[in-house]
Amino acid sequence: MKRAFYDFAVSPYSFDFAIFLMCTMAQDCDEVVIVPGKRMVSMPDGSVREFQKCTEGEQEYRLNNLMLGLCPKAIVCGSREEAATLWHEGCFPPDYTIEKPVAAHTLGWIMRQTRIHPFMPAPEKVKELEADGWKRENMAVITIRDTHIKSARNSHVAEWIAAADWIKEHGLVPVFIPDTEKPDEKFGDHLSVPKAALDVQYRLALYEAATVNLGVNNGPMALNLFSRRPMLYFRPITHGYPESEEAFWRKNGVPINSQPPWFSNLQRIIWDSRDEFENITLQLERWLSAKAGKDIWPLSVAPKYPIYGVVDANGRGAQMTECMKHGFPQMKRKPHGQAVVSVVCYGPSLKETWRYIKRPMITVSGAHDFLIERGVIPDYHVDCDPREHKAKMLTRVHKDVKYRMATVCHPLFWDLLKDRDVEVWHLHNGPETDKWLNEHDPGANRIGGGSTAGMRAIEIASMLGFRRLNLYGMDCSFESDTVHHAGEHKGKKQNVVDVNVDGTWYKSSPQMIEAAKEMITFIQNYDVDITYYGHGLQQGMVKHFLKRFKVIDVNQMKEQAA
Repeated sequence: MKRAFYDFAVSPYSFDFAIFLMCTMAQDCDEVVIVPGKRMVSMPDGSVREFQKCTEGEQEYRLNNLMLGLCPKAIVCGSREEAATLWHEGCFPPDYTIEKPVAAHTLGWIMRQTRIHPFMPAPEKVKELEADGWKRENMAVITIRDTHIKSARNSHVAEWIAAADWIKEHGLVPVFIPDTEKPDEKFGDHLSVPKAALDVQYRLALYEAATVNLGVNNGPMALNLFSRRPMLYFRPITHGYPESEEAFWRKNGVPINSQPPWFSNLQRIIWDSRDEFENITLQLERWLSAKAGKDIWPLSVAPKYPIYGVVDANGRGAQMTECMKHGFPQMKRKPHGQAVVSVVCYGPSLKETWRYIKRPMITVSGAHDFLIERGVIPDYHVDCDPREHKAKMLTRVHKDVKYRMATVCHPLFWDLLKDRDVEVWHLHNGPETDKWLNEHDPGANRIGGGSTAGMRAIEIASMLGFRRLNLYGMDCSFESDTVHHAGEHKGKKQNVVDVNVDGTWYKSSPQMIEAAKEMITFIQNYDVDITYYGHGLQQGMVKHFLKRFKVIDVNQMKEQAA
């Protein structure tokens, strides 16, 4: 039994509870416990005072209708003492205790989970919506924010009414959901659904039935933000409120002008301008073009994830020192020619493409053993990962393979590669690498590249004199939640996220998404001739961004081989 604790001592009575619930689902929590408490907030003048953004009456209403509407089985404690009897080690959020509560209701918590469990409407509410006549075609559902709480964040209602006239003229049916504070608000002669303002499950049913959902940055729109429902999310930034500032979005993993990793090309945060008629209609025109299959928006991919070195600077230095003791010769750069080399990575598509790989070839990671097991001996093998498990993956060392290894590799490699054709190179990983080389090997080559062995292997290919490359198995995506590579991999399992490219969904990870983006930057800025083979996130991104690069799928490969 794993419980999750939503504590009013640190969390609000608001739709932020929905974010918390999605985190609990990602954490496989069995029960949700709602804990009473006084929320103490630091004020701009440095003082600390009790603060909830709504009155006691509003708190009661939100608890009973919003929060229990989303999670009817939640345990609502009458006191903190009662909550203490339910607390246990390993509960969610991490490090939460009744004495020192922890909040987990902001966007950043969702990004950390890297799993999105969207809210879907209760089946009975879907039927109720249909019975009420709201299961209509081509609905553009407009969520209005019009409250006394932080009113500068409110919708510009007159602009939305004007936009609704335009929407109607363009074949969609505008339907307004009023603010919960004003369920009877009118919006010209346009349709309005007061019931959806008061019943969160009915609201979800209407969102799910919509062709597109529209609205400003507010609580209810979060139900669409964390889903795959078509949506335009306007005015994410309203200055003067910490939760609507650029710094807040950036801190929580969505830098300005980026899009969340789970978005499709029919979902968009509109960073530019306000919710004014001209911008609303402009973005809707773009959305309608995207719906028609036209490529009018940049790719929806993950924002910048922080990627850190897997071994600290001292550990890397120690391993480089150990490598140098063996006296391996260092690689020397050769002039570029017109020959083509194949760089073979260990992504799942290698299972389909390995028969078609052209020589000469450079393997990385588990692709070395994968090919040798199938009777294909690589010409070169490159590795640069400092972790021990990478050495344990190299079980079929072969006399005909030339090993071009980074000095930072784990010392187990050097025993495995004794009496083999080994040359080494220094992997540049930042200022700490420069410091070590200045002290221990001044003047030596420093090889840069991206965050993966595949990208570093491209740099090694350049050292070997190649600038024309065939890339196999460089997928940056997984076959499924459990199958991440072409074969067994001894490394730590990565968190899986879904990412969309031109309407196709791929399973990937924050690290792999970053690597795919690094590769796009690389081939945009370097004089290389690249052909991708196989199917994956990286290949999909190349097709999207760089039409001049070729991507050859397995069927084409079979035709060429025939």
